[in-house]
Amino acid sequence: MNSTQRKVSGAALVLLALILLIDGSAPIEGSAPAAPTATFATARATAPIALATPSPTATATPSPTATPRPTRTPTPGPTATPRATPTPSATPEPTQTPTPEPTPTPDPAVLEAVAAVLAFNPNDPATLARLDEVIARGGNIVPALEFLLHDENPDRRYAALYVIVPLTRTPADIAVLKVALGDPNPGFRVIAAGALIGRGVVESIPVLIEGLSLQQGLPYSDPPRPLAQFSRQALEFYTGESFDTPDAWRAWWDSVRERIYWTGAGYGVR
Repeated sequence: MNSTQRKVSGAALVLLALILLIDGSAPIEGSAPAAPTATFATARATAPIALATPSPTATATPSPTATPRPTRTPTPGPTATPRATPTPSATPEPTQTPTPEPTPTPDPAVLEAVAAVLAFNPNDPATLARLDEVIARGGNIVPALEFLLHDENPDRRYAALYVIVPLTRTPADIAVLKVALGDPNPGFRVIAAGALIGRGVVESIPVLIEGLSLQQGLPYSDPPRPLAQFSRQALEFYTGESFDTPDAWRAWWDSVRERIYWTGAGYGVR
């Protein structure tokens, strides 16, 4: 029997066995009548049918696949732990406590001058005598009295002028006295200009020219002295000029104001 016949015979036997398992009374063709069969469960328990094992079909054995060589992963070396560089701690420099500057001790001469100016009363001769004492003591006190030239009280501003005018010597003193050229009282402006014209301050000349038109007297003068007279005398003495009217003085000033200069004793024209 060749292999094909064996395969068919084996398959028929398997099919026949399945039929017997389902219906045990079915006779096999060409055989003797079968004995009474037991139930399906008894038949399976008592007479198991040996099924013909089909011949194994030859299966082509595949060529062995070449097993790839395992890739060798390099083992990483131990990571070097970087050394921690110690950070040098900066030693804080000791805090230097600044030495407080010593508080300047007030000049007693300044204190007395300020007190005398603040106490001035034109109706009290004793207060005028106190101002004279301040002038007699002298000292470098003019810069410290500048704030008094801005006082709202005209009596105090006059008293400050009374002290400052005879004590003005340095450029700093002159700068203080020039503040009075802008005083709201025309009499105080003329007093300051009369003192500054003899110190080479050209800005005093137009103030004195305006004083030529004033009708009132010099403040606190006794006997009263007209401001116009005071202004004329100062202008004629230091400029060497003489004019009859205020307008003539104004015309002269307009013609020389850009060329006039201080000679040290008076004024010249270039």
